[in-house]
Amino acid sequence: MARFHMEIVREGADGSAPSAGATSLRDAAAARWPVPDIAA
Repeated sequence: MARFHMEIVREGADGSAPSAGATSLRDAAAARWPVPDIAA
C-alpha cells in the first residue's frame, strides 16, 4: 500500500498534470480497499 501511495505522489511531484492512469488506479484501489483516500 505504501508503494502504491508513493507512485501516486510521484505522478504529480514533477509538476505534471495528474494522469488519468493515476486516477484509475486510485479508483480501483478505493473499490478494492474501502479506506479513506490518503492520496487526495
